[in-house]
Amino acid sequence: MPCPTPEQLATLAIGFDDGNAYRSHVDSCAPCRSEVDKLRAVNHNLAAAHDELNHHHAASRDALLAHLPQIQLTKPRRSHWKQLAYSSLGVATAAAILMAVFLATSASPLSAMERIAKAVRDVKSFSCKLTNTNDFPPTDDKPARTLHDERFIYWRAPDEADQFGDMHGTTTISTVHHLPDGDAPPVELSDIVEIHPSGQRGILVDYLAKRFYRVPALHAHDIASSPPLLWLRAVRERAGKLIKDLGAREINGRRANGYLMSFETVDEFDDYEPVEVWIDPETDLPVEFHFRRAATKEEGITDEWSITDIEWNHDLNPKLFDTMAPAGYLDVTMPSDEKSISEITDVLKLYAELSGGRYPHVEQLDDRHFATKFDASACYDDMVQLAGFEGPVRDEWASNPKFEQIQQSRAGLDALERILASYKWLIGYDNSVESGDSDKVLLWWNVARDSQGDEYRLIYGDLRTEIVSGEEWKRHVPPEIADFAE
Repeated sequence: MPCPTPEQLATLAIGFDDGNAYRSHVDSCAPCRSEVDKLRAVNHNLAAAHDELNHHHAASRDALLAHLPQIQLTKPRRSHWKQLAYSSLGVATAAAILMAVFLATSASPLSAMERIAKAVRDVKSFSCKLTNTNDFPPTDDKPARTLHDERFIYWRAPDEADQFGDMHGTTTISTVHHLPDGDAPPVELSDIVEIHPSGQRGILVDYLAKRFYRVPALHAHDIASSPPLLWLRAVRERAGKLIKDLGAREINGRRANGYLMSFETVDEFDDYEPVEVWIDPETDLPVEFHFRRAATKEEGITDEWSITDIEWNHDLNPKLFDTMAPAGYLDVTMPSDEKSISEITDVLKLYAELSGGRYPHVEQLDDRHFATKFDASACYDDMVQLAGFEGPVRDEWASNPKFEQIQQSRAGLDALERILASYKWLIGYDNSVESGDSDKVLLWWNVARDSQGDEYRLIYGDLRTEIVSGEEWKRHVPPEIADFAE
């Protein structure tokens, strides 16, 4: 048997299964055995180098990775609203560290690993473009269509270990229907920007609905359970297998080396085809990353992902992380202070007293991004009429206690309008609930998400209110809403 190539000796030295095929030869060949021992020593030194973290971004990354062993490898689910942008950030981060494993079996593999480890450890910032394209076949009631999801991510390393860093993400989603006489014009479904200054409250801006939502500060553990980081865990545990060297090609005017890796035995990848990656040989950092979901083929659906235009260690404009809301946009941030909660329950109580036990009717908009619509001014006019005040406002009404009480209810009505203008997986309202229905939930909304999961505030028919866990909340909402939030 001829001596193995340097690449084959490297697979044995770093413990890849493919190297076992050459073990018997190496055991009997002194030069090969010496070379493997040298490679193992370099690999050991590289592993030790990984433990040397700098004070800023590397500490944060380890805080993220520390959560991964505690997470069950389950199949990816639909993204929660808070993952609209920074889930994509996890994809790009995973791609960066993924390269170190991919190059382990390339030419001069261990020196490449060492270079990449240092490059990834020294990253101060990056940006990338993520594209997800889904093609759907025609059905009985819908023509064939394509759903296009495009995201741009900008990230800057944090100052504190528990923080995730500065992040700016944009998400635009559109659909095109393929008709017999040609494609219909694209229909824009979503145009969202999400911004998280490190250690501070963030903001989600919906440019289609002209609304914005304040979100809690983002920490390392907040995305530890997102599918991209579960993919990273699988790679980190060397669960993949290099199956093909794709050679070199030019990307954005620069030469890049490509590799194909399979994860056939990993649950997180059990319905994905092999992953294609391309790296810059001069910087040892990735420039592109592509994969396709295979399980949808039987249904005639394609699901393709690409992470491209990756740029590393460049200066980002500080204005990217400015959380000032656009002028004129409606603030649909969920209230959390007791004063606002009291104002809401007070106006609901007053309306029920005036209407004989009914609560305000809320229009349902299930075919929209937000499920409900409530007009505070119209409800105020309704309360005035229910109280017996008709016609133009008269001066003598000002001294009427009931009219004064309705006047004071405007703050609660405005708060209710803001809540009900939010997104359907964050709020809910049941028009069938009446005053005294102590076992039924009239209104609920998302309060917060932390490492333990989501929490929700419930307001029951008797206006009793409490904050419950996500599991308890699921008992009170339609199944499609509960499933979406998982």
